[in-house]
Amino acid sequence: MRAPIAAIPALITALSGGFARAECARELEVQGASVSYATRLFQGRPTRRDATITVELRSTSTTALSAVELGIFLGASLQAMDQTRASALPTQQPRVFPDGGLAFRARVDVVVPPGATRVVEVVREALPLDQDLYGVRAMVVGCARTVAVNSEVQLAVAAEADDPPGWLLAAAVLLTLAAAVVVLRRAQ
Repeated sequence: MRAPIAAIPALITALSGGFARAECARELEVQGASVSYATRLFQGRPTRRDATITVELRSTSTTALSAVELGIFLGASLQAMDQTRASALPTQQPRVFPDGGLAFRARVDVVVPPGATRVVEVVREALPLDQDLYGVRAMVVGCARTVAVNSEVQLAVAAEADDPPGWLLAAAVLLTLAAAVVVLRRAQ
């Protein structure tokens, strides 16, 4: 009967919609990033290239984090990276830079306790076949925090300039309470 309770933080994350951006850049450090490619073949010809990006993250936060949003740059020059805001990167199709590099944003659900180091993987499918994109750089765009309340862990998302509407947060709270009532009734 733990499954519905475990899904509540993900539900609140989805309904609240925002990530803490500025604080995470200071409290979560990228220790290193690497990329490996797998080329899919059909009748002996390459059809697509898939990339697996491995990123090592170290938390200096005082609270646990439940999700991380990363900006990934593949084969992009330092100038292209400096001129691009990682939070504005697309999530579906990678942005192609004039220098031949690619960039995209990816969200990874991972629990990172305070002071811990975690290795996360991001898989991106169908990258261009004609480019060698071996230089990889990852930046922390945002994260979601967890907060202990009455020995229950709940998700807390820091307020941003564009806060979600109040009715959306009220709906999230009502859904959480409804899920808790269902779990308690089934437990009896």
